[in-house]
Amino acid sequence: MTGNSVYGHSRGLRSWLEERGPHHVLAVPRNEELWAGTGLWHVDEVQAVYAHREWQRIGVGAGSKGERWYDWQCRVLAEPEGADWGHYLLFRRPLADPDDWQGHVAFAPRDCELETLVAVAGSRWCIEHAFEAARQETGLDDYEVCSAHGWYRYVTLALLAVVRAADRARPASPKKESGHEQPGGLPPVARPGRGLSLPEIRRLPWHLWLRVPAPARRFWPGRTGGDATSGRRSAATPAASTPNCNCSIGPVRCP
Repeated sequence: MTGNSVYGHSRGLRSWLEERGPHHVLAVPRNEELWAGTGLWHVDEVQAVYAHREWQRIGVGAGSKGERWYDWQCRVLAEPEGADWGHYLLFRRPLADPDDWQGHVAFAPRDCELETLVAVAGSRWCIEHAFEAARQETGLDDYEVCSAHGWYRYVTLALLAVVRAADRARPASPKKESGHEQPGGLPPVARPGRGLSLPEIRRLPWHLWLRVPAPARRFWPGRTGGDATSGRRSAATPAASTPNCNCSIGPVRCP
């Protein structure tokens, strides 16, 4: 499991993950306090102590300009006696600007190799690429809602549309591999909208919703009844006839 510094900064989340067992590599801010040795240390203080030590150059997969190479370094924070796991601090720095380094906290098995930790940390770019594609192709961040239920419905359908578009863009026959793979053996991420026009992609959430069985739509969060595909009255169901009146409060039956 991996995530950026928003998740790594949450001590509650890190403790929750450790209690339930999933090994993870989470980015952390430079001023994050971590227990190392006999006391609390800031991440940048630990980095200053070990900055002159040996670094290993490892690639994290192909990017838009070819293979992405970084220098990596891993330090032990704690390895409890009798446990088969440990806490580690992973540092990554770019080749062009060594001062622009990033720290990661890792909860992993003791026999975990540095290349494995790097592959997990590098796989975050695949997730960010997918979200960026969703913003561009299905308007993931263009929602205008006033409730958590509305946000949940919109984001879910937008991501489902990206998955559907990526599935339709998959070639029928496998092409020759380029030799570049994402960290962890993941295949290169294709642009979801390939082969579809932008209007077609933006209509995908609607088509996906129509495929949901009608009984299941009643359990969609926040629905209170009525036509599940729209807040308006269905066109096939005419409104109840009401006598003409001059009331300004809507179609109510006048005495």
